[in-house]
Order: sequence, then structure tokens, then C-alpha cells
Amino acid sequence: MHNILFDPALLVVPAETADHREVELWLKTLESWARVVGTTSQDWYHLTDLVVKHVGHERFPSFRLLRTLQQRFHLNIALPTIVAMVNEVFLQDARSFPPTLEAYLLQFGLIVEPTQNTVVIEPDALPAQWPGELRNSVAHLLGEAGVGKWKGEPFSSKVAIATAHHLANAYELRIAGEATILSERDEQEQSRFSAVFPLLAELEETVPTEVHALWELGEQGVRVAIERQFQQDWGATVARPLPFVIGPQFLPSVHERGTDLNRSVLTKIVYIAAAVIADSAIAINCDLHPLRETSAPNSPQRIRLGDGAKAWRLTLTNKGAGWRMHYWRIPGASESSIEFSNVCKKHESEVIF
Repeated sequence: MHNILFDPALLVVPAETADHREVELWLKTLESWARVVGTTSQDWYHLTDLVVKHVGHERFPSFRLLRTLQQRFHLNIALPTIVAMVNEVFLQDARSFPPTLEAYLLQFGLIVEPTQNTVVIEPDALPAQWPGELRNSVAHLLGEAGVGKWKGEPFSSKVAIATAHHLANAYELRIAGEATILSERDEQEQSRFSAVFPLLAELEETVPTEVHALWELGEQGVRVAIERQFQQDWGATVARPLPFVIGPQFLPSVHERGTDLNRSVLTKIVYIAAAVIADSAIAINCDLHPLRETSAPNSPQRIRLGDGAKAWRLTLTNKGAGWRMHYWRIPGASESSIEFSNVCKKHESEVIF
């Protein structure tokens, strides 16, 4: 699980002089992140206080400003989704990055003061988009996090930065500089530090496993990928996963459709399967619903004769082919178990094996 910090540029409404393309790119980036916030166990953090302090309330993405931009440029965006993220993340004190970082550093026994004008961030296109004094404040803060990661502090070590696609092409933010570090034994040192933080343009990039490599190992590799993802996303909050098996038609249904060549879809399969065995699929906004005997809304859920397993259907991707996944939930004496059945496209027959 990552501690994902939003690039502060996402919290700054484009200037009045911004053109249609710039505004659309900014809003589409906000929208893409808004669709995944709250659908995963990742921890999300903001720099709202710094943005308001240095840029002002008039550039913060309020509903009024977002609505004005949408109407002025005639943009097709999911405004309620963005507003929900603003309210549920950017305006929540508990998700403020500066005090959270400071508390974890102090708990680890560190007080950090980066030396002014020594902190260098690459790629330089990232800080270049932070207006005025906001740039210096964010650089100082990331310098503190950089020292934390350099020293092995756990919270800092899991920090990643959510940004726009064109900035995440570099894949990582590199930070270096000098800092005064006071330890819990009141020992002071002046040190040079360096650290690297992942830059993310989409949630799937937080997955640490080499999905293709594991998939090529067959059923055992897929099991390992799902189990690793469970530990990453749910291990801290769910005592143990539900037992699960890979059904005999699951891998063939992936291979036959060429899905095994698409990293994004494979990653989503692993990510959502981990939520299923955590008994938490309902929490990640994947449109989980019973797979019914017919298309009628009042049709009964399919139940497998012999073991009483109930059929379920969920969404892997909304765009393009619209991939879906089917699985059986099998009742047991003490707990249920899961059998992953097959994947299919949204327009294909709702078959489950």
C-alpha cells in the first residue's frame, strides 16, 4: 500500500489566461484520479493548506470554479465525481500531508530541516508548474520526506505522487539536497540526502508485481500475484483472505481474448481479485452484482447445483471492450470460498463456468 500525495498542481485551477487544451487536460486528470479515490485501500494525501496559503482560495477547485470552467469551455466531464474527491480528500484535515509526515518523522525519532536553496527536484517540469512561493514550500516538504526515506522511515518510504500523464512519463521524482537532522538522542548532523519517489499517472502503476511474468507461470503465478496484491492492499486491515481457486476456464478465457497481452487489464484482474478474497469488492466501486439467470431485473441469482455456490459479476474496465469478471462464492461450514470462473466482454453472453 502506498501513501499517495496529490501533485499540488492538481489543486490549483488554471489561470484566467489558460486555453481550452490546458483546462481540459487539468480537469481530465482530476477526473481520472477522482474515479479511483475511495475505491482502494491506498492512503491519499493533499497539500490544500499550502495551496491556499500561497496561491489563494480563488484558485482552489471549488464547485463554483469547476462549474464555470466546464460551462465556459463546453467540457464533457463528470463534475460530481471531481467535487466528491475535493470534499472527501482535499478538504479533510486528516488527509493533510504536512502534519502527517511530521508526526511520523517525530515518531521515528527525526526532526528534519532541509537547508534553504539546496533541494533539487527532477524532472524539473514538475516543480516548474508550482506557482511562486508554493514551489519553495513543496520542495522543502518533499525534502523532509526525502530525508525520511533516506533514513528508512516507513511512512516516507511508501510515498508516491499522483500527477498528470505527461509528467509521470519520467516514472519517478528524484530529490537531493542538504538537511540538518536532529535525532531522538538530540544528536545533530548536517547531511546530504537523496531519494526517489514514484510518479503515478494511474492507480495500476502502484502494483509492485511483474504481472506479465507471473501470468506466464500459469495458475500458480496468478495465485501469487493475487496473494501479493491482497497483502499490499488489505493485509493491514483484513486478518486473512477467503480461500480461493482458479477455475479451469479462467485462464483460457483470458488467453482466448488476448487479454493476457494488456498489462492494464491483467493488473486490474489482480487488483480486483485481491479485493474479492478480502471480502471487500463492494468497497472498490467495481459494480459488483449478482449474475442472474436472465436479463430481467427480478430474475433470481444463479446458483450452482451440488455446492450451492452463488454467481457474481463485476466490472474490470468501463472503456473499450468493457471487461467483466465472473466468480462463484461457495458457502462453507465456517467461511465462504471463491472460485474465479472467467472474464468476458460486456456485450458477450453472460456465461459462467
